[in-house]
Amino acid sequence: MKKRIDKATNIFESKAQSSWALCFFDLETCHINPKGDIRDGTIIEIGAICDYKVFSKLCNPGHKINNTSIHGISNDDVKYMGTTKMVLKEFFTWIENLKDNEDEVVVLIAHNGANFDRKVLNRHISNMNLELPSGVYIADSLYIVKSLLDIKKGGLEIAYKKVFGDQYIEKHRAYEDSNDLKKLIQYLSEKHNRSLLDLFKNYIYTI
Repeated sequence: MKKRIDKATNIFESKAQSSWALCFFDLETCHINPKGDIRDGTIIEIGAICDYKVFSKLCNPGHKINNTSIHGISNDDVKYMGTTKMVLKEFFTWIENLKDNEDEVVVLIAHNGANFDRKVLNRHISNMNLELPSGVYIADSLYIVKSLLDIKKGGLEIAYKKVFGDQYIEKHRAYEDSNDLKKLIQYLSEKHNRSLLDLFKNYIYTI
């Protein structure tokens, strides 16, 4: 039986627009078993953008990276970086500092966020005994992009090429993909004359 993904529509309805901080983010992962589920992998990079504020850090997963061909991140790249747990703590502190007050909500907007980034974060929080700041949720851009662009496959590269041309190649790096997602969503928001909050109101999930 599939685990239910809890939407947070009630949070959307109870908060004023000024109480939201919208943050585009992405994770890169690797896993010990090359044939394993990518959602079971260890985070090796975190990238996020919220207005002019940026978070971009590599993590040392504590084991060899065997999918360098996908994202270009090698064992040497992370050799002297902080552990995944350490960087996640820094990321959570960064998220907390995005809030102007304790009642503000932070929404992490990720492409395929409900089925990938949310599950990866949940597992790391549980396994590493971490604590996510209060009032933090995930929004998934996948279904919005597929619907508004009328495409069957909603990969970031496919969507971006449809909007901006054939020269785009998905980087598979956390900060770069976060920035590209931001550009794509802002384009769709302006084209359809809908605010970001309106776009995501039905696609916000608990972590």
